Amino acid sequence: MKVLLIYPPTHSKVGLQTFLFVEPLGLEAVAASLAGKHEVEILDARLESNIRRKLSSFKPDAVGVAASFTSTVYSVYNVLDAVRDYDPDIHTFVGGYHATLCHSDFAGRAEAAIIGEGELTTPELLNFWEQGKPLNGIQGIAFQHRECWKENE
Repeated sequence: MKVLLIYPPTHSKVGLQTFLFVEPLGLEAVAASLAGKHEVEILDARLESNIRRKLSSFKPDAVGVAASFTSTVYSVYNVLDAVRDYDPDIHTFVGGYHATLCHSDFAGRAEAAIIGEGELTTPELLNFWEQGKPLNGIQGIAFQHRECWKENE
């Protein structure tokens, strides 16, 4: 699978990101966990904001978005909307602190939310999607199932 991991743009005037710019280590750890089995790229939208151009050039099968901070939730929504507008068949998932604590915020917006450590769960999620298996067999995710948002152990 081709997987694009996106760190959303930051527009907030509050929070740590207003005076400290750190690399997206969480996405880098997830990317490392997928190496060898999947083709993975990271887009830091704080530096390169043209998400549609990246989608067009890379043509991912799945997109994961970092939902690390509550202050970036609306930016995450915008990224997920951009992916859906570009191609509604691309699998979408979110991860990070906010996704772990408030995964229901992404119901109807992403197909799945990683609860906890993404580098442990993301490879399994992608394998289930590749094999067309139902997501209820994956521990540590919440996911869209018909009209409901379900949480696995």
